[in-house]
Amino acid sequence: MQKLYVKKIGTGRVNLILIHGWGYNSNIWFKINQILNKNFLIHLVDLPGYGNNNNIQSANIYDTIDILYYNLPTNAIWVGWSIGGLIISKLAIIYPNCIAGIINITSSPCFIKKPQWPGITIKKLNDLYQNMQKNYFNSINNFLKLQIKDNLYLKKYEKKTLNKIIYKHFPPSYITIKNNMKIIQETDIREDINKIKIPIMYIFGDIDPIIPNNIKNILITKFNKKSFIIKNCGHMPFLSHYHILCKYILFFKKNIFLFK
Repeated sequence: MQKLYVKKIGTGRVNLILIHGWGYNSNIWFKINQILNKNFLIHLVDLPGYGNNNNIQSANIYDTIDILYYNLPTNAIWVGWSIGGLIISKLAIIYPNCIAGIINITSSPCFIKKPQWPGITIKKLNDLYQNMQKNYFNSINNFLKLQIKDNLYLKKYEKKTLNKIIYKHFPPSYITIKNNMKIIQETDIREDINKIKIPIMYIFGDIDPIIPNNIKNILITKFNKKSFIIKNCGHMPFLSHYHILCKYILFFKKNIFLFK
């Protein structure tokens, strides 16, 4: 099994594992790390092909899950953003005894729009993929700027913020971007979601261009999963609404038994 680099910060006794989304790396969490590092031992993970794990390749979601499973502690709270939430939800289905709880941030059991299911179109997903392939840095830059455009603090330090997230590491390879796009396009765990018996919480943004927030009602009524919406929030609440997000994470930690 390939050895995954994992950075650990914080002084808390509860393990918190942070899994980023498509095209990014673990630097996206820099704001919430500053707030949560006294409450958790935080494990900052770059997925295979990204950041400090740029040299590790994963062909599909099952490869990624096995690499995470064999390199990270059991009995931890896992936080997954976007595709990261999809990956850890699938991990919980395959390895149900290794996770204490899941917090899915602007994620979904199925990203693609289907009959009676809200999501993004294949065309929109392909457009995002093509933009990343043509000019990775411009694509990531433009999306980040949209997420922080109304946040005065982050706007003031926009260049510094973008540098922290993007330019510290080499960009992911084309094959990594393509393989992750396939995970988004092909993974659908709706039929298996009720197999997840561990505590799980979903957090959405009400102006998210990727994940429609009306998935919240489906998760509550059909799957009995607790879901919350952050107002005036897009796809990256850990940047635009990090104080609110941290309150949800701490609430989950304190009241984890409520989310079973």
